[in-house]
Amino acid sequence: MGPVHMQVKLTNAIDEGLVRRGLLNPNRLRTYETVALVDADAVRTVLVTGDTVLIGQTVLETLDLLVDCNNQRLIPNPEHPDYPVLRV
Repeated sequence: MGPVHMQVKLTNAIDEGLVRRGLLNPNRLRTYETVALVDADAVRTVLVTGDTVLIGQTVLETLDLLVDCNNQRLIPNPEHPDYPVLRV
């Protein structure tokens, strides 16, 4: 299986929790949008390869997503189409 490149939005989880509790203005929520390399042959997620975000098998399994190489996208697992097994 080959890698897939796709647009992703990363959100600071601590900021997100503070916003939910009303302790941080939603305008101060830190996010980062970029094109990520989704590679199921990689085990982990890496943010140390320059500007490249790598999403590996661990995240895909945790979110219960499959890589659709033909259409260059991620899709929900057909066995659990309405919800992930575990939300991060």
